[in-house]
Amino acid sequence: MKQKLRQLAFSALGLWFSAALLSAQGVGINDDNTNPDPSAMLDVKSSNKGTLIPRVALSSTAVAAPVAAPATSLLVYNTQTAGDVSPGFYYWNGTIWVRLQSGTASNDWALLGNAGTNPALNFIGTTDNQPLVTRTNGAERMRVLANGNVGINTTTPAGQLVIANNFGAGVNRGAWVTGHINGNNGVILGLRKSRGTEAAPTAVAANDYAGCIVSHHHDGSSYLLNGYIGYRITGAVAANNVPGEWFLSSSSANDNDPYTSNTVRM
Repeated sequence: MKQKLRQLAFSALGLWFSAALLSAQGVGINDDNTNPDPSAMLDVKSSNKGTLIPRVALSSTAVAAPVAAPATSLLVYNTQTAGDVSPGFYYWNGTIWVRLQSGTASNDWALLGNAGTNPALNFIGTTDNQPLVTRTNGAERMRVLANGNVGINTTTPAGQLVIANNFGAGVNRGAWVTGHINGNNGVILGLRKSRGTEAAPTAVAANDYAGCIVSHHHDGSSYLLNGYIGYRITGAVAANNVPGEWFLSSSSANDNDPYTSNTVRM
């Protein structure tokens, strides 16, 4: 009986000593019986095995599930390709899952450029219904809306390309087409039109407007069309023959332009 009590006492003492050692030094898991490093709460060491991180199937960086209420810094290995996630290590930053960069292979765009990209898969942009914004010096300079409209110095481009001058009175800013050409050729600003589609264009037809440069001014309540210059198709179109005329027009009846109020005057 005394022998058994003695063995129990030594066992209890050993457990207490082990608990004190673990509390002071952390936990060591290894196959060589070495103590854990003093700086680590958990020290795992092996010459031929690794640590297997829990594997989960994420659906989006913005969705915590299938992990319920993940703690900040929680690490998982995602096994699924879905939404904006792909297989790899992710940690929870308190708001979203953040992918860990692995070596040279990364989903990030490098500051010095990227190689081996596939235009069918790789892009700079958004995967949700949000615009893409470009900034310099912390200020927005260009925005691409979800519908494809592009705005420079405007956040609400109403057309496919809108360049806004927001620099105040006395400052002339706009779009310039500049060329430094050592020859007779000049700088071209081209306006092209066809019917059909981009992949399969078809001929224009009589009364089509091939292209116009228009001028709008604000009257205090809205923008009004004041005038435009352009080219209009005037007859039947055939191979190598597109009859037409240039026109200069104004929406006002009180001027001396060749066209006024959209009617030929001269």
